[in-house]
Amino acid sequence: MEALGLPKAANGSFAVMRDSHTGTVYQMTDEVYPTTFNAIYADKVQTGIQYQYKSKTVCPYAKDATFTFTNKVMCDAKIKKNGEATIVSSEVTNTCNPVVTMAHASGCPEYSVLGLTVWMEETWWFSGAALIVLGLGIGMAGRKLEKLIVALIGAIVTLGLTLMIGSLAEWLSTPTGIAVVVTVAIGLSAFVFWILYKSVKLQFFVLGFVGGFMLGSLLYEVILSASGCHEIWIFYTTICSCCLAGGLAAYCQGEWLILFSTSFIGAYLLMRGFAFFFGGYPTESVIYFKVKAGMPLNLDWIAWCYYGSCAVFFVFNYCW
Repeated sequence: MEALGLPKAANGSFAVMRDSHTGTVYQMTDEVYPTTFNAIYADKVQTGIQYQYKSKTVCPYAKDATFTFTNKVMCDAKIKKNGEATIVSSEVTNTCNPVVTMAHASGCPEYSVLGLTVWMEETWWFSGAALIVLGLGIGMAGRKLEKLIVALIGAIVTLGLTLMIGSLAEWLSTPTGIAVVVTVAIGLSAFVFWILYKSVKLQFFVLGFVGGFMLGSLLYEVILSASGCHEIWIFYTTICSCCLAGGLAAYCQGEWLILFSTSFIGAYLLMRGFAFFFGGYPTESVIYFKVKAGMPLNLDWIAWCYYGSCAVFFVFNYCW
């Protein structure tokens, strides 16, 4: 048996296995993100990371079994370029669950970024419900409670960024680290909330910037669905242009954009929240990961249904 990690395989699978006797190739992963993730420790020091993918592909070598794939990435700070990881070993003792051990800087603590992302994917019900509640609140009450809503948006963004930095620095791996990061995140979020609540001009800029980011994301996804063109530079150009345009427009002409921005932000969050429950529409992080890695990404008619629902939500919020 040969376990092969192929991030750019034609079928979009992260890993496949080829039976050396029959030549049959089996897909061992279905999703771009792993099902489980954990750090590897030696003498209380992190030496690598381990994550496992599950597949719906039936494993013919065991009764009532499907394939899984386990990837271990051991820390080697000298190997930093993408696609240059060294394969240390390949184990197929359990044919239905091959284990490939590699060496790369991504296994080092300062490069470990999957913890927070995997948690968000696993708690899809919480993520979806939170987005729906936020979408309803921002979309329907944005005009009446503009100062409160914009300050809240800024606080939530600050909270998310602080937790992401904490995850990148591996400060969320211990109870003490979690307590410190969460405390700092809440403190910074409260400070940003206060600043935005007091500054009207800054409120307009944040509102336009966040709205521009979501508009850019949606616009890129529409372009991707319509043309199939998934060049990474188009992603960056669309997002950056919309963020800049939204921020400048809101700062210069803030009053008339309050209703428009809050209506669209609320509609976009609602659409994303429902996508967590009904599926068929990948998150921004999944889209970015696949586009950057050159993996196939097909947004079919289901994605167009979500685009239509976003438009309906926007009209409803705007007319509310």
